[in-house]
Amino acid sequence: MSKPAHLVIVKHGELRNAYYRIKEHDRETFHFEKYVLEFYQELAEHCPVTVVSVNSTPHDEVIAPGLRSIGVDLRKQWKVEMKKLVGRLTDLSPSHMLVRNPLPQVIRFAINNNIRTLPFLADSFEKTAWRERIKYYRLARLLNSSKLEYVANHCVPACHSLSNIGVKTHKIVPWDFPPFPPVSDYIPKQLAQNSQKRLFFAGSIVEAKGILECIEAVGLLNQQGLDVALTIAGKGRAQERCKQLAESLNLSHRVDFLGQVKHDEVIQFMRSHDAVFVPTRWEYSESGPMTLRETLLARTPIIASDHPIIRAQLQDGKNCLMFEAGNPKQIAQKVQSLLTDPVLYQRLSKNSEATLQRLNHPVRITEVISRWFHNTPADQEWLSSCTLDKFPAASR
Repeated sequence: MSKPAHLVIVKHGELRNAYYRIKEHDRETFHFEKYVLEFYQELAEHCPVTVVSVNSTPHDEVIAPGLRSIGVDLRKQWKVEMKKLVGRLTDLSPSHMLVRNPLPQVIRFAINNNIRTLPFLADSFEKTAWRERIKYYRLARLLNSSKLEYVANHCVPACHSLSNIGVKTHKIVPWDFPPFPPVSDYIPKQLAQNSQKRLFFAGSIVEAKGILECIEAVGLLNQQGLDVALTIAGKGRAQERCKQLAESLNLSHRVDFLGQVKHDEVIQFMRSHDAVFVPTRWEYSESGPMTLRETLLARTPIIASDHPIIRAQLQDGKNCLMFEAGNPKQIAQKVQSLLTDPVLYQRLSKNSEATLQRLNHPVRITEVISRWFHNTPADQEWLSSCTLDKFPAASR
């Protein structure tokens, strides 16, 4: 006799805070946060659902009917706390598991205990150093286990990076969020005639996101006589360092830190600025940045790094201007090219619509999880039809 169904979801970020923030203030901090939360509640109508949030404030609370939130903090003593986490998962006795991040210890626990498990990721896997190569080799061996039917990952380019480290393509299911509203809600932009040009960044303020190089580029542009200011939306551990860098370059009056803003306000900020940075360094595990799609929706030209996932989605001179990741001089050159060429500016803005439509992938993460969970013959056939070997890399 099989044990009663109990779905355990292991993920980064804190579910409890998001639940109460959206319930009380209807405030999302990233696109589709409410969409994901409502889906968890739908799953809880079929069986008890426990969401274990890692790197979170410790807590254990039932936040909605059938939906339990547990927080564990792995940040200070990783090995000790990971061992506790695995013990907690044993106590929870799940019948099914969803693993939102590539956590080998958690995936191995599920495999060793014959728990039906779906890793559903939003990560890229670039083999830039020997340490990463060894780590990804071990991860691929784990994900290729016969006990894992599928591995879901956000967006086709990131799925190809998963295949490149050795995960079998017939196991990889690319997924996406629902499509954004039509770009036609906004008309193409023309280069504004205002004397000061305004640049925008939205996202986690961490060094690997490339924000420090953007501040340096603003300094270089002003030294060259181009009046440029930068607005930064978001929060993160590198925020103080960014402020110190701006002050050291005498840019405190030109770099504005907004803190965390609502995601629907982010698009309006993008629309009102002259260009948007997507400057991710190669070491950041990017899958399909929402910032990129939000900027395309706003039809504001993009200044983007050559991160492999971004490079697979955009083309320099067609729908963005692209620079070598981590290179502030190149960033400054690209910004100057954009802000002094009205024809180029209008072309990039006009091409946003076709680019955004092309980036949309038809397979929704909610359907992937639902069909995997219910696992009828029709569900199995559908999942088999959605694997990476059916979706070659798209043109840019």
